[in-house]
Amino acid sequence: MRIHRARRTGVRTAVLLPALLAGTALLAPAAAGASPTGDVSGGATHADRIALSIPAPTGDFAIGATELHVVDESRTDPWAPEVPYRELMISVWYPTEADGEPTTPWMPPNSAARLLADVEESTGLPMDDVLLPETHGQLGVPAAAQAGGRPVVLYSPGSGLPRAVGTAVVQDLVSHGYVVVTVDHTYNTRHVEFPGGRVVSALDLGDDFGAQASVHAEDLSFVVDVLTEIAEDGTSDAVRHGTPPAGLGVALGLGDLGVLGHSLGGSAAAVALQDDTRFDAAMSFDGPVYSPVPETGFDQPFLLFTQRIFEVPVWWESWDELWPNLRGEAWQLDLVGASHNSFTDYQFLYPQIEAAFGLPAESFRQQIGTVDPAVSFAAQQDYARAFFDEQLKGVPDPLLDGPSPEHPQVEFLR
Repeated sequence: MRIHRARRTGVRTAVLLPALLAGTALLAPAAAGASPTGDVSGGATHADRIALSIPAPTGDFAIGATELHVVDESRTDPWAPEVPYRELMISVWYPTEADGEPTTPWMPPNSAARLLADVEESTGLPMDDVLLPETHGQLGVPAAAQAGGRPVVLYSPGSGLPRAVGTAVVQDLVSHGYVVVTVDHTYNTRHVEFPGGRVVSALDLGDDFGAQASVHAEDLSFVVDVLTEIAEDGTSDAVRHGTPPAGLGVALGLGDLGVLGHSLGGSAAAVALQDDTRFDAAMSFDGPVYSPVPETGFDQPFLLFTQRIFEVPVWWESWDELWPNLRGEAWQLDLVGASHNSFTDYQFLYPQIEAAFGLPAESFRQQIGTVDPAVSFAAQQDYARAFFDEQLKGVPDPLLDGPSPEHPQVEFLR
């Protein structure tokens, strides 16, 4: 398996769970005197399965979810030119009044199995008894109606990462009244599962991350096209598998449209703001910006969350170049003690992996930093909600006015 290591040139830092678990070469040194507390070669028994988890959402709404296979016939796939269209898998998460048991998996079964197999192959850690997190999504239930629809946010993950890695923050936004659509970017996402169990794995796309961000931004715009058709007609010809749930079209308030991205997804969010005026605002979790975005900027509001443990100088240079060219409201916040993957569900999963397999404490310090994941996530969910409430719902939030005693680990850099 190819392992993507961060390079100080800044061209590759969004890494996969298998890579992050790929032996001690990618583990931060344990504290002095620390030693594993268990035999990682033996693994858990079936009676002692390792059930990973992510935090529950904090809002009042129950959550519905559906998966859709969408096809853009206007584009030959840029990374697989033999494919005469661009196909994506998306998940739509939405408020519901249904009161049932959660039935939406964190990842589809075949892509999840590939992910765990990658981990086992690269680490030797036995994954047969590891259960990926459960979500709070009820699969296919009707969407809760709201006059005028609900604000919509698209979520784009980092390079190589599945759309699942943003589930915790996505669920939380939905529980507070948003519709959120998560996107797997085919041939960049490590494993994408399509209907019928077909899995398409990533290609080696090289180091032109500006070009990749542009493709991902085109994906986001296409998804907005699909959502617009669903809002108008209840469905879309671009939906090849899956059925939009009852009430979803009415729930889509696409006049209030935001985008949230992590790493390369944050890069794509900035491109989307520049290229597609339908997007009203964007929030980036530690995403660099690539030409021509820094030179020309954009008009819409933008919030950038950064960290300083996994610092890449050219990323900071790109933000410094961008800032004078931002013509709307803009914030750069820093999450003290965080690292690059503190902005994903991995901040919760890695400590559970450490504990389950007796790895040295803070083995993943380089990847998720030293900040308590609960503290980190509270900041992310509160600032994401404050930003999108203000920009999409028109509800001002004093949390954006300056440092808050509620989140002392968040520094306002600009």
